[in-house]
Amino acid sequence: MVPNEKIGLAQFWGTGADYFAPYGGGEAFLLQERASWEVAEICRKKPFKPHPQAEQRRRSAVALVKLILANRTSPALETHVTELLMLLLWKLTEAESSKYRTRFQSARALVTKDPKQLRHEHVYQRSKMIQALLRASADQIDGILRDAVACTVTCDEHDRLAQFDKDYGWERYRKAHIEVINRETGKIHELAG
Repeated sequence: MVPNEKIGLAQFWGTGADYFAPYGGGEAFLLQERASWEVAEICRKKPFKPHPQAEQRRRSAVALVKLILANRTSPALETHVTELLMLLLWKLTEAESSKYRTRFQSARALVTKDPKQLRHEHVYQRSKMIQALLRASADQIDGILRDAVACTVTCDEHDRLAQFDKDYGWERYRKAHIEVINRETGKIHELAG
């Protein structure tokens, strides 16, 4: 099935429903069918390509986080430590790509043409990761940093995610009903917590 041509795809996602009846009545169609086709085309035409130095960039950011945490007995102010960790978590989420070319993107973000309507969203909120890092022992740091993952979403989706800030990670996306695509595989990402 194909949507009524009078309506843009972005409007379909705005309904928040799985089914949509086109203007003028007619049979409802499964939104995901059209979305999957368009998303697959985008992933085929513009496949995800990690930055050539992605692994080096990631190792660099991880090493700096560990260096900062190992030297917390220095006279550094806690606010400075927090700010540096915030920046390094950002760098971790950009290690393999640019700000809006992340491996994970919402289906709506993939079809959004205006970059002003996109947000680089930290799947696992940086503030919660920093709290965990500040309490962590040296052998727990790598596990926490593995959660430094970004997902490109639309502004509207970013606002919806903010309603679930008490949750952590992909659980927020599941509750906000945001379909996430792994651009490397071109498939829907399972939103496990």
